[in-house]
Amino acid sequence: MAEKPEKRLSALSQSLAAMTVSAQDQRRTALKGKRIVIVGAGYIGKKVIFDRAVELGIKIVLVDLPGTWAAPIVEHFCPVDTLDHEHAAEEAVKAVKALNIPVDGVCTFWENDVPLCAQVAAGLGKIGNSYESCMTARSKYNTRAAMRKAGLPTPAFHMIRSPADMEDAIAKVPFPCVLKPIFGAEAQGASKVMNGDEARAAFNHIRSKLSVEYDTIYSWGCEFILEQYLDGDEVDVDLLLWDGHVVFHSITDNLETNEPDFLNTASLLPTVLPVKKQVQLVELASRTCTNAVGLRYGAAHVEMKYTSNGPHIVEVNARVAGNPYFEWIRTVWGVDFIEEVFMCCCGIPICPFKPEMPLTCLAGSFLLSNSCALFTQADYDKLMSLTSDARVYEVKIEVEPPYTVTGAPKGREELGWITCNGTTIQSAVRHLYQVTGPDSGNIPPYLSCKQATLPAHLREPEDGPVQPTAPPKKQDSTFAYVKEKLGGVPEEALLNTAPGKAGSIGSYTRVGSCGRAGSLGKVLSPNVHGHAFGSPNLREPPRVIEYSTYKPQQPKQS
Repeated sequence: MAEKPEKRLSALSQSLAAMTVSAQDQRRTALKGKRIVIVGAGYIGKKVIFDRAVELGIKIVLVDLPGTWAAPIVEHFCPVDTLDHEHAAEEAVKAVKALNIPVDGVCTFWENDVPLCAQVAAGLGKIGNSYESCMTARSKYNTRAAMRKAGLPTPAFHMIRSPADMEDAIAKVPFPCVLKPIFGAEAQGASKVMNGDEARAAFNHIRSKLSVEYDTIYSWGCEFILEQYLDGDEVDVDLLLWDGHVVFHSITDNLETNEPDFLNTASLLPTVLPVKKQVQLVELASRTCTNAVGLRYGAAHVEMKYTSNGPHIVEVNARVAGNPYFEWIRTVWGVDFIEEVFMCCCGIPICPFKPEMPLTCLAGSFLLSNSCALFTQADYDKLMSLTSDARVYEVKIEVEPPYTVTGAPKGREELGWITCNGTTIQSAVRHLYQVTGPDSGNIPPYLSCKQATLPAHLREPEDGPVQPTAPPKKQDSTFAYVKEKLGGVPEEALLNTAPGKAGSIGSYTRVGSCGRAGSLGKVLSPNVHGHAFGSPNLREPPRVIEYSTYKPQQPKQS
């Protein structure tokens, strides 16, 4: 009796996954011992990146402002005034060359220094994104202008440098609108405004605060953008790029943000959006990063909304997502963005394997202040004691007690987050409610944790969990692709993928998701599930598994 195609495909899928893991081990071996220039250490919460470099056997040369916390933990430190945008690149290149040691790559994980990183990489002759593309991503106005020029969906927007510009913007941009600094980060200074009077008031209030002393990110400028408000579900789409093509993507659902200041409240990974929306979001993120912005290498963190008029970009960040998201992706998909960026900047082709189903599911809620109070050591200890709970994946507190918490009416602030895990997204959400909900007694009264909610069709009935459902069937074209094209690929072909060779992994062409021969770009991830695709010439949508409704089958008892 002939073996069923599904079983053959499963075996081939496992074989390909094993081969890809082996190739990843080879990449790690190639990465070990490399010396990488990191431009900008950021705040001390970024120490995890430097710790990961040590684990991978990487030596670090740090370019940063004098007095940075990270100077004692790196091999070499080059103090440079990174806020002097006219001379910083020249000084940084000169300082690194003066060390008279070989350097293998240049990267950054700090938003402030993304353009400087591009200049330093170019000055040292290393792989990286262009300065122009990084400035396009760094400026929210430049991103909008580039998207409009590329013919991509763009809300109405207007640059504001003065009160006179504000009057022009009020006349041209339909309300409601969002006012925000074009060089801001983490929703800093962003505000939803419903009419001209609110826009003027917000502009005057926020403009009075912006300075380099307030945040060094404003060394790039203190201009504003007024843009049409986007409704709908907010998501983060995190991408990895090699030679201008997307080789990995992950979608994180962000629940309703706290308006009008747009603070994050809660997140889910993996996404629970329908497949059609997932495909549209990833396609737009890909086209925006590669076609409009011009990014080619490394990571991109793209904030988006799926609106009543389809997918829209909120902003593009040419870097790895901040915490907790890059750690979430590593836990849920087994893909380490820090490691991949290190490899990429050293010229090692990246093509991580994305499993068909998530390794676990995560639901997290941010600790936001709702009133002024004192965050005490007792409050800190009670929250951190939750780490012993098996339902809890992480408790992260970003302030040291005792700490005076700012709340209404002065504004809200984020103190940290709590994340719970589960074998399904439903169980992760349930665990988060049990640990942080109003009846848990675990959250201080002056803090709030937004409870993650699921669409009605994904919620569990009160009398128990939903019944397991079978995963979507795979297409025969995938089996043909693996059997005919990848069956004999040597492992070294995956390591030595030549960038720029059309439609190939080495010399092997893939079969498209509709069974038609042809490639979806120059360099493709060897991923049997079709999660990687080429761009800007995206010919077919990526196949996306609707894993939000999938329940793993329990093993049979022997």
